[in-house]
Amino acid sequence: MKRFSFRLQSVLNYRGQLEKDLEDRLALKNKELLEQRDKVDILKRYNDWACDELESNLQVGCDANTARTYGDYIKRLGMDIKDQQRRLAELQYEADNIRAQLIKAAQDEKILSTLRDKYWQTYVREFYHEEEKVIDSVLSHKYFEEKENA
Repeated sequence: MKRFSFRLQSVLNYRGQLEKDLEDRLALKNKELLEQRDKVDILKRYNDWACDELESNLQVGCDANTARTYGDYIKRLGMDIKDQQRRLAELQYEADNIRAQLIKAAQDEKILSTLRDKYWQTYVREFYHEEEKVIDSVLSHKYFEEKENA
């Protein structure tokens, strides 16, 4: 009997490699996402610090130039925070897309793997059936040979 061969094995291998590549891309995107969240958090902490500093300086009594400088700095931090949050949303969207692709690739790979398993089970059944035929043939040949010699 011929060896087991799955005609779609190369496709199955490709799907498996595609799934691994998507897992790697998702891991990198999640790393970028975490870094971006950290950037946003840092900017928010700077913004909070600057607001607290401005408030304490105003209570003590500071000149208009200092208050304006703090105000400009806080305004700039606000714009930076919005930009970083927009980038964070973009990264989240990209990560979600990669995750959806990964789910689809995993499903495709699972379908092919299940198909391969079914073909393998069929092959094993046929193999055992052929093996039984050979054993029956050998035994019947041996039986008739012994009967003739007796």
